[in-house]
Amino acid sequence: MRVIIILVSSILMLSCGSADKVIAPTAESMAVEEWVNQKNFQVDVEWAYPLTTSALNSFANSGFFPPGSSVGSVNLINNPSFVRMKGGEVEMYLPYYGERQLAGEYNANKGGIEFKGVPTRFKIVKNEKKQRHVMTFYIDNNKESNKVVLTFFPNQVVSINVNSSHRTPISYRGTIEALKEDKVTGVD
Repeated sequence: MRVIIILVSSILMLSCGSADKVIAPTAESMAVEEWVNQKNFQVDVEWAYPLTTSALNSFANSGFFPPGSSVGSVNLINNPSFVRMKGGEVEMYLPYYGERQLAGEYNANKGGIEFKGVPTRFKIVKNEKKQRHVMTFYIDNNKESNKVVLTFFPNQVVSINVNSSHRTPISYRGTIEALKEDKVTGVD
């Protein structure tokens, strides 16, 4: 019985220690670091993860979501969804799925999260152990404020979280690559 207790204790101690492993830099993670530090990248957004509410659930069977989607995950592949950064300027278009919490202007053509310009309160933090970068900034269009948090993973996957002053929160996932000059549409 004593041997079993020692064996189980040893396994538990080893498994707890493995969570603190330092991830060694790879070619992919070094590319991500270069693009983020130079502020010269684009994120092609592939999935949206809206906050599932009862109102959003009511749309589940209405055909509101694209094929291959559900209330909790919306397929954005072949949809022009992106975040681009060149220098200190950001251009983004993210379709929005969720609830508006405060009244705003109605414009059937502009339901997404759109921004072009210089964000405020910009910050980048790197987690050396996990080779992960977290970029935080705020965007404001005079009617609505959004806190945008991009988490860049070493495998070139990006998680985007948007918290709005007027809408329920939403998250996105996509991939990062170097900014292609032919994709720049007004960001100088």
